[in-house]
Amino acid sequence: MGIIRVKGYSRDQRQADRVELTLTFNTSDPVYEAAYNKTAEKINRMEAELTAIGFAKEKIVTQHFSVTSEYESFNDPTGNWQQRFKGYSVNQVLQLHFAFENEELEKVMGAVALADGNPEIQLSFTITDQTAFKNELLRQAVADAAAKAAVLAAAAGKELGALETISYGQEDHNFSSRTEVAPRLAAAASGVFKMPEIRPAAISSNEMVDCVWQLKD
Repeated sequence: MGIIRVKGYSRDQRQADRVELTLTFNTSDPVYEAAYNKTAEKINRMEAELTAIGFAKEKIVTQHFSVTSEYESFNDPTGNWQQRFKGYSVNQVLQLHFAFENEELEKVMGAVALADGNPEIQLSFTITDQTAFKNELLRQAVADAAAKAAVLAAAAGKELGALETISYGQEDHNFSSRTEVAPRLAAAASGVFKMPEIRPAAISSNEMVDCVWQLKD
């Protein structure tokens, strides 16, 4: 009797089927109420344009909201540098997820342009069923470990017995495509927005398992 400990590895890829759109709005004004109202107007216009093309308002989620005080440096009459209050900066981030299709993406970006909010735009391409992908990676890693263990056991004139322990790396997977799309949109006279056909790079990930089997003579 004895044991054998083997690590199994897997690596696989999936095609992106989902878009994550992040819109960041930044507004500054010496008066807080004015800064807040300007941001609220931009958000309301954006929500109106996105709901007009079929998105439910509750699908347009607020990811972040903050207000900070801004200061500027100046040189006083004695030649010393000082700071004085400049105003308030309001930051609000909206996020929207939808199935990836080039026509749908064009329609969404047209709505963003029509809203005229001048947000910072970030587009990420990901996969819908991330759990299924993780589970498949684990299955492949276990199969890899079992195959290696069987070869090693046979080479030593042994047979694999019961599986004693199994653990896995629990890696922090990043299920986003490396494809970068960063449009900068000015105000649009219509909701028509043209962009090339996007074919996101496949999303690759890996997993590792650590298995211990008993050995039989």
